[in-house]
Parts: sequence; structure tokens; C-alpha cells
Amino acid sequence: MKKKQLIILIILLIGCIIPLYSQDTDGDGIVNTVDLDDDNDGIPDIEEDQIAGKRCYSDNLIQNSDFSDASDTAVPIGQEWATGWTSGIKYSGVNVQSVDHEISKQIGTQSYGTEFKPGERIIEQSPFPGDPEFGEAASNFWLWSNGNPTTEPYIIAQTDVTGIQVGLQYAFVIYVSNALNVESDANRYINPKIQFFINGSPIGPEREIYHESDPVNGDGGVDTWHRIEYIWTAPEGIGSSAVFSIKDTAIGAFGDDFAFTSISFIELTPCDFDQDGIPNHLDLDSDNDGIYDVIEAGGIDPDENGIVGTGNITDLNNDGLNDATASTPLPFEDLDGDLYQNTMDLDSDADNCFDVREYRVADQDNDGIALHSTTLTVHTTTGLVNNVTYGNPFNTSWLNKNLIFACKDCIIQNPHIIKKLNP
Repeated sequence: MKKKQLIILIILLIGCIIPLYSQDTDGDGIVNTVDLDDDNDGIPDIEEDQIAGKRCYSDNLIQNSDFSDASDTAVPIGQEWATGWTSGIKYSGVNVQSVDHEISKQIGTQSYGTEFKPGERIIEQSPFPGDPEFGEAASNFWLWSNGNPTTEPYIIAQTDVTGIQVGLQYAFVIYVSNALNVESDANRYINPKIQFFINGSPIGPEREIYHESDPVNGDGGVDTWHRIEYIWTAPEGIGSSAVFSIKDTAIGAFGDDFAFTSISFIELTPCDFDQDGIPNHLDLDSDNDGIYDVIEAGGIDPDENGIVGTGNITDLNNDGLNDATASTPLPFEDLDGDLYQNTMDLDSDADNCFDVREYRVADQDNDGIALHSTTLTVHTTTGLVNNVTYGNPFNTSWLNKNLIFACKDCIIQNPHIIKKLNP
């Protein structure tokens, strides 16, 4: 490559990289990457990047996460037994009782081993019922790992993950259940322990899988699947793909039997409650109801610009967060106790009347969204609904369920507009 062409290429690359890492949305002199409140609405970004107490996620980067196409027959160590999946131990097939140091795919409710009393065996396990709280669908397929008779940890499942980006945060999620019926002989068995790895390096501490009879798990004796999650930030040099593996780290020949399914590797993404393309931490009206977030969070905005207080913020420690709200945080209240803060609730007081109506903002199609009848457009930087006059409230009826005079004809089915959340 000629010297002139190389110089031009370098200039172009720098021109692409600098804007990415130097954005300062609120113009307070603190770039977004270190600014604790990117839009200066008085609500810390970490609070706005949750909906109903949960982080937001992208699509699962792991394919075949419930092993639905796993082989019906045995597969030797190291060979693929389901699309993309291998193991450091033998795969023994579908609906078979594996011997020690093997895994197998199970469908539906299964029981194996010696019958220690009528109708009850050593292994008793039901399929994964789903996890509605995190939007996880039920799965009738699960993997059974049958014990660790060796003195070293071993890989029970391993797959390649692609689409990784340096610097982004990811969540590794797995659902597990201790498959042993410990009533058979509680003193003989040890609890399983698992740990996640990326390219052979651990991404979190090992986790013990307790049986339902163990008071430590808090399940009150009910056979329950447990959600395990690790948060991991992709480091420099990781590349766009990596090897993800799950190891059984417990040592011992008895017990250590457990079920697992529904594995996810998902990017943590900024939440965008109203789905207008502006994430909450940059959006001055996160639910598009025509009311500034700073007002719905319990702040004051005398100059009516959506930024807490008047004029430029005071930020002596240069963290991007107004010193006034740092020392005395805004209430950021969930008035009706439905887990959705007022900034992300179209009916904050649960009086069956949209906030937009009680706040005296036009709502042409009675959907809780300010102004629009067919097409909604918002400002590409602030997220404010175009052609809406934002300002301070004329009354507090939107915070008082006993005052609904503005909304006698409202019938609200669901006051929450929710983008896809946790896996």
C-alpha cells in the first residue's frame, strides 16, 4: 500500500472511532462512557437501564440452547452430539440411564436408578417449566449429567459463540436442577458444582446446586429449577468468537447428578421502554406520554427543558451526575407498586386513566402516547415526541387515583409498553 493511501486509511479509521468514544449527549463536558447521567434528567443511567427491575438483553448468541436436536444414540467423547455441542465425557443417547461420567438427553419427566421404596427412585426429575419472570419459555428437553467419579473437573458441554464485541457486557444464563431424590440416602451424596468458562478462563465462581430438601435453596422442599447468571465484559483481544464451556467441578463418585437446559449467552443492551430508538438513559421521555422523565421521577424543572434544576448542572466531581441529585437522589417512584417506575408507566397511579390525559396532553387515539394518531415521531437525540409542548404539570391528578375527572371514558388493558426483556 502506498504511503498516501495508508495515511488516508488511518484518517478514516480515526474519524470513525473518535465519535464512538467521544459522544457527549447532554453537552456537560463528560463523555457518555464515563457520564453517570447521559441526559442530565437527574436519574442515574444505571436506574434507567432497567425495566421492572430487570436488565434488557439482545438475542441469544447460543444456538440450540435446549439441545432439542441431540442425537438419539451414543456419541464418543469430543464428537458433536447436538448442533454445535461437544463434551469432555461420553454422550449416551436419549432417555437412557447413563453410567457415571456420562451425559444424556432426557425428554419429559424421568426417573432412574434403584427403587428404594414403591414408586420412588434415586433419580427423579421433571422438565423445565419455563420462567415467566424472565420471559423464558418452557422446554421439554433437558440434559442429565450423571456424576463425577474422577478427581478432576470435566467439561459437560461446550460450544462456539460468535458475534462477540470487545467492551460489551454479556450475561451467561443456565437453568439447573439437582436431579437426586435424596430421601434414598441423604448422607451418601454430594451436591453438584458447575462453573462457566470462556476460552478456558473462568468467568465467575463455581455454583453449587442444592437439592430441594436442603433449606439453603429456600424452596421449601419443592423440586425447582434454578436460574444461574454470570455477567461478563468482553476483554481486549477476545476476538468476535470464543469457546464457551460448562464444567462440573465437584469431586466425588456419589451423587453429583443434575439436570440443565435453556442456556443463553446474551448481550446486555440499553433498555428502550417506548421502543422509539432512543434508549432510556438518553431519552427525556422514556414512555412517550408527553411528560418529562425528570417530572415523573419526582424532580423539579423550572425552565421546562427536561433537565433537572435550572441552567447548567453543578458537577464538581466530573462524574456527569448533578451534585444535588447525587446527594439527594430523586424519588424515581413506582407509585402504584406494579414494579414499573412512573417514568415507564402510562398509568402511574393505577386509576385506569392514562397519565397523558390527566396531565392535559393531547392523546388522539387514547393509547397513552402523546399526540399521535397513526405515526409517532420523536426527536432523534432527546426522544421527546415531536409537536408536543412539554412543561410542568397543571395539576397532580396523574399521581392521585382518586382524581380521574379527565378520563371518564378510559379503559386501559395494559399500561406498559415492553420491549423484549431478559431471556
